Amino acid sequence: HARCGVFAESENAFALANAAEELSQLDKLEFEQLASNAKDYYDENLALQVGVRKFAKIFHFVAIKK
Repeated sequence: HARCGVFAESENAFALANAAEELSQLDKLEFEQLASNAKDYYDENLALQVGVRKFAKIFHFVAIKK
């Protein structure tokens, strides 16, 4: 678990409101820790360079199989 935010079910306004309420009740240190964790998670898993490397591995694998 990345501890980088809160979850709200898509298309569920009540869940989104609850998530916003949960975030609003965090103290500054907790909020800053979530923000730092979120940046780290993005950098390690979602950044453009990460996606490019993953696609390159897939393309390489497919090319070898032919």
